[in-house]
Amino acid sequence: AMQIRNDPGTTQLANSSNLGSLAWNNTARRVIFVDTGSQVTCYIDGVAQTPVAYTRSGAFTLNLTAIGGWPRATPVNFFAGDLAGLVAYPSALSAGDITSLD
Repeated sequence: AMQIRNDPGTTQLANSSNLGSLAWNNTARRVIFVDTGSQVTCYIDGVAQTPVAYTRSGAFTLNLTAIGGWPRATPVNFFAGDLAGLVAYPSALSAGDITSLD
């Protein structure tokens, strides 16, 4: 799942990952989320899944990224696997950019 919040903590996009069963079959996958400011597209092994539109409001600062659980007073929803790496780019990647990452 994925959640996007603005600086005041208002949820802009909640629990929408559109990963489908492809991401959960015990096979190593390259998963990329691209946020354009009005929609999020998840790519699995270079293949775009259905984009999810949302309306961004308020200020956004990329200062907290949680991978593998929700950062709450009591953390929840832990990911029980392994991550090979994590990269945050300063701008949205195009489909061509994602293909070139292979």
